[in-house]
Amino acid sequence: LDGQSMKRIFGIFCSISIISVMFLIEEFRETKNVLSPDRWYPVTAHLCGKRMASLVGSGRVLTLAPIFPLEGGLSIYREFATAPFAWRVAKFVKSEERAKFILVSEYELGDLLKQYPPRAVFTGYDKRLEDLFLSYAKENNFRRVQEKNADLFIEDKTKVY
Repeated sequence: LDGQSMKRIFGIFCSISIISVMFLIEEFRETKNVLSPDRWYPVTAHLCGKRMASLVGSGRVLTLAPIFPLEGGLSIYREFATAPFAWRVAKFVKSEERAKFILVSEYELGDLLKQYPPRAVFTGYDKRLEDLFLSYAKENNFRRVQEKNADLFIEDKTKVY
């Protein structure tokens, strides 16, 4: 290559480098999280689950964010193990197929919770889909004990049945 071609290649290389840095500037700002394990999602999910377990004790947690109770060693409803995904589509699936695929829609939720009542209800991670969960907690006098990015409602053991 002659000197003119080398200058042109060097100019192209520098231009691409500058453009790449401009696009990646946001990514570079996020590197502070790499050095702060307490900000990593797996760590925060685990700590949230452990706090939840200390408040709930034992029993099933009704939630569309199952990672948190599972991280605390709590039980969840297997019907909601896929987080909100199965809950979103369940109402569009025929009732026979819902039973076959262990899906619960708003139509079966009441029966499921009567048969296997939750010890706690954890909401706040998919607010558009959790209305029935929140209503259940309020109607059954669950007490709210935690609020951060989500709400934890725990069954009030002082209720008289």
